[in-house]
Amino acid sequence: MVVSIVAEAYGLPMLPSYLNLSKGQDVRQGVKFAFVGATALDMDYFIQKILIPPSTNISLSVQLDWFKKLKPSLCKNKQGFSFGKIDTFKACCGKSEPYNVDVHIFCGSLASTVCFDPSKHINWDGAHLTEATYRLIAKGIVEGPFASPSLKSPAFKIA
Repeated sequence: MVVSIVAEAYGLPMLPSYLNLSKGQDVRQGVKFAFVGATALDMDYFIQKILIPPSTNISLSVQLDWFKKLKPSLCKNKQGFSFGKIDTFKACCGKSEPYNVDVHIFCGSLASTVCFDPSKHINWDGAHLTEATYRLIAKGIVEGPFASPSLKSPAFKIA
């Protein structure tokens, strides 16, 4: 996870998990929303496609809902990057509706398609974020505004 790697590189403490927060805990230094076994796709997708569902219903949309609930206590403005107007859940590389993901058609196979501009997408293949997303996350942590105060300058500039 990006946050843990950056924290370790700078010798910072790990962020508390959203699900382990206690009432009134100070979250202004950050929180992680990651959950073991979480998927990018909602449980409904697996059920509709008659696929074995994941062991948990902690999909990306659930994690985003956690963030939306917590955001007012973290910052006061609505400015984001995470791209302009895009389909948040649609994968850049894959095949099938509604999310461009089919567990039988992998990214890179002859049947899959790739979006025109991956830098305008968050999700790469239904399981991984795009490089543009990882860069923006790391940049926000290292240079701000996701770290308060911003971390010291890294050895290289994050593009």
